[in-house]
Amino acid sequence: MSGTTTERNRVPIFDGKAESYDKWEIQWNAFVEVEGISCALSNTLDTNMPASSAIVVSTTYAQVKLQAAAIKANKKAIEYLVLAFKSTKLLRLLTKAKTVEWPEGEAWRVKKSLQESIDQMTSWQLLN
Repeated sequence: MSGTTTERNRVPIFDGKAESYDKWEIQWNAFVEVEGISCALSNTLDTNMPASSAIVVSTTYAQVKLQAAAIKANKKAIEYLVLAFKSTKLLRLLTKAKTVEWPEGEAWRVKKSLQESIDQMTSWQLLN
């Protein structure tokens, strides 16, 4: 059935190959938009993210809500990246993104590290 919730929400899988990355990235970007978590996967830290996933500190209720939403989006993005990455090598990017402040990792750092890895692989392939 086309357009069903199951089909629409299927996490795009990445095999770790540079030649597969562009297609995966397009599908991934569409997926995270539909899921409402693209803010957690930009090229930099979401401005609404607090210094730690454990502590939401703000002076206003509106800011607290924004910080809580940013934490939730980050956690969901990390969970989806776990499902999207096919190899152990890719899953290591998640492990490297973990810190004391963010024990589950920061999704934007994972995406940045992945892009850097793909750029290195592509550069290496061009040299050979």
